[in-house]
Amino acid sequence: MRGRFILILGIILALISGLLIFRLLSSKQAGVQPQKVITRKVVVAVQNLKEGDKVVPEAVTIMEKPVDEVPADALGSLEKTRGKFAKVDIYQGDVITEDMLASQYEIIREKPVSLVPPGKVAFTIKVDELSSVAYTIQPGDFVDVLVSFAILDVDQNSQVIKTGPEGEPQTPRYVAQLTLQNVEVLSVGLKGYGPPEAGEEVPPQGAAQAQQEEQPSVPVGYDYVTLILPQQDALVLKYLRETGAIIDLALRNPDDKGTVTTEAVTLEYIMRRFNIPAPPKLPYVSKSRSTPEEALR
Repeated sequence: MRGRFILILGIILALISGLLIFRLLSSKQAGVQPQKVITRKVVVAVQNLKEGDKVVPEAVTIMEKPVDEVPADALGSLEKTRGKFAKVDIYQGDVITEDMLASQYEIIREKPVSLVPPGKVAFTIKVDELSSVAYTIQPGDFVDVLVSFAILDVDQNSQVIKTGPEGEPQTPRYVAQLTLQNVEVLSVGLKGYGPPEAGEEVPPQGAAQAQQEEQPSVPVGYDYVTLILPQQDALVLKYLRETGAIIDLALRNPDDKGTVTTEAVTLEYIMRRFNIPAPPKLPYVSKSRSTPEEALR
C-alpha cells in the first residue's frame, strides 16, 4: 500500500515538473522575436539562354531573394535586359548580373560567331547609300535581297557573245527579281563598327559623318552588311556578287515574317503592266534632249 502511494506521488511530481519546464520554455520563446529576412528584387532567368541568345521578355522575371544570397551587381530591373544578349550560358533559376549580358554591338566586337545560329553562316556583301536603304539598315533588322543583271546571247558551243550582222554589240536585256527574303542582319560596317562607348573615338569608314560637334561622334554610313543565312543562300549571293549582278537590300518590318512571290521585272513587264506603248518611228526628233541618256537624267 505504501509502495503504491509512493508511485502515484512520483507520477504527480513528474507531471508537475514537466508542466513547469514547458511553461518556462514557452515564456522564453515568447520573448524571442524572429529575425526579419531582408530581401531584394532581382532579375532571374526562367528559361535557359545560350551564349549569344537574345534575352526575350518571357525568358526573365523579377523575384524577391535574400540579400545575402544575391551578387552585388545583380540586375534589379527588367528594363536593363531589353535588347541585351547572353554573354555566357545562363540557366533557369540563375540570378542575372551585369557581366552576364552585353549589347549586340559588344557581342559583335567581342565574339560575333556566338550570334550565328547552327545551320547558318555569316556572309558579307558590299553596299552603298542606295543598296542599304540610305544606311538605315542596322544589326538585328531583317531584309529582302533584290538583284538585277543583264542577259546577252552567246554561241552555245564557244560561249562567245554574239554580235550583229556588221559586228555591232548587242543591246543588253535587263531583268530584276526578288530573291532571298526575311534575312537577318548580323552587323553593318567593318568588325566592331557601331555606336561608340562613352569616351570612345570612332574610326572613320565609308561615307561616315559626325553628328553635331557637342555630341559623341556616330558614323551614319558604312560599306558592308553582314547577313545570317543558310549555306546554300550564301552561295547564291556569292555567285551574284562575282558575276557582276547589282544587289540591293530592302528593309522589312520586323513583324512581317511571310514570304511573297513576285514576277521578274523586264522592259516588257513595265510596258505591259503600266500600259506604256512603244513610241512610233517618226521622221523627226525632239530637241529638248540631245541623247536618250540625258532624257533619263
